[in-house]
Amino acid sequence: MEHQEEFDHIFREYYAQLFVFARRFIDDIDDCHDLVNDVYEDVWLHFQDIRQEAVRSYLYTNLRHKCCLLYTSDAADEL
Repeated sequence: MEHQEEFDHIFREYYAQLFVFARRFIDDIDDCHDLVNDVYEDVWLHFQDIRQEAVRSYLYTNLRHKCCLLYTSDAADEL
């Protein structure tokens, strides 16, 4: 795990902020944690492809997309 320290830093730096961001869109706390964790899984899988200066944008864009997908899938389930 050659990038473990960098990943850990990104995790500690942004997790709480991302969780609060997800709560703006999603009411369920567990869903918010799951979405943020999914974003970090994506970061881990694509770490080599993410530019250091774009990490914050990547995190927020990815999370917003996941929130929209969850929101639309939940809305479709209610129809």
